[in-house]
Amino acid sequence: MMLSMLVAIIAAVATAGVVEGQVAQTPPMGWNSWNHYHCDGLNETIVSLTADMMVLSGLKNVGYQYINLDDCWAAPERAGGGLTPDPQKFQNFTGMIAHIKALGLKFGLYTDRGTKTCAGRPGSLDHEDIDAKAFASWGVDYVKNDDCNTPPGSNVTAQYAAMFDAIQATGRPMVHSIKSSQPVETAHLVSNMRRVWTDIRDQYPSMLSLVLHSVSSDLSQYAHPGFWNDLDMLEIGNGGMTLSEYQTHMSYWCILKAPLILGNDLTNVSADVLAILTNEEAIAINQDLLGVQARLVARSLLEQYVKISSVHSGLWESDIEVKHRNPLGDQHCNGAAVHRGGDTAVEVRRGQDDAIQREEGMVHVQRRRNSCGGVVRLYCKQHAAAVELQQEYSSATPGGQR
Repeated sequence: MMLSMLVAIIAAVATAGVVEGQVAQTPPMGWNSWNHYHCDGLNETIVSLTADMMVLSGLKNVGYQYINLDDCWAAPERAGGGLTPDPQKFQNFTGMIAHIKALGLKFGLYTDRGTKTCAGRPGSLDHEDIDAKAFASWGVDYVKNDDCNTPPGSNVTAQYAAMFDAIQATGRPMVHSIKSSQPVETAHLVSNMRRVWTDIRDQYPSMLSLVLHSVSSDLSQYAHPGFWNDLDMLEIGNGGMTLSEYQTHMSYWCILKAPLILGNDLTNVSADVLAILTNEEAIAINQDLLGVQARLVARSLLEQYVKISSVHSGLWESDIEVKHRNPLGDQHCNGAAVHRGGDTAVEVRRGQDDAIQREEGMVHVQRRRNSCGGVVRLYCKQHAAAVELQQEYSSATPGGQR
């Protein structure tokens, strides 16, 4: 009797913020065409093959589900006032969508709150209702809404709200993803996820700068089931970083509860890259139902850190301990890892290991049973600062609609 009551209490706490039937109750997981294919490489064949590989590679089994077309999917001009797919890229647009849906996946499209998209295709300004209805008729599940080519003096909130309201009016659940031009304090009123800053590049300093911006801006207070801080699409597998840097990239996105939207070529993915993308322990942290993002708890000058350890390498450095405090009091604590430079990766894990110590070059890793009150520490030479993070998480099995 007591055990069943305890299980019920734990389940209630873990799902307290989750709203059944609503989108983005955990950070969305999927794939987007832009990082690898940009405008010229996007076409129907690539999209269909990517959907196939999402299933065949096992990515779908660990939670990835959205196949999202970025800019350049639409024809250069509207037809009869509405958006239409580019006939040079998509000869059977609805058939492609049907194929994606038949695989048990979801489908996303790109638009822009301005008059034109960033690549010069039609934007949705003053066409929000007709575009949202078209998205719903095509079975769209995710709308990425950019912010290029907006008229001077545009009301950002009003424009994003217009699309958000139009989506709601269709009656079809669709994730609404927006850019950082919308103030974060009110972004949850007009979207389900908001980009935290500038576009990511396939370079370690670029990736880490987004992490540092997110934590130094105290964005964790705004994240919750139904709304997430979007650090941009993952670059893992595109070739600009080492495997260990990509592992670090994945770990940061997971602990910061960022949407996991892949941006690589899934038709030619290595086993090593696939192992990073399908790390179920890291994904479990990202998809935890409590939905609490790692947060800043302390800051110190880099010089204070140097007194502790004089070993440094590379321009960017991070020293990370990932041991989350579990408010439910069970024994499942996320492990700890330390990373300096780009040669050895951060590894985010869940587990209840007894004390373990391991030396790997400049890396010291320690995990302890029941030590659920640890922190994440990030160090950066360029910013001459260190930050500490910690995050609460539940022990419930991740699940529900994303």
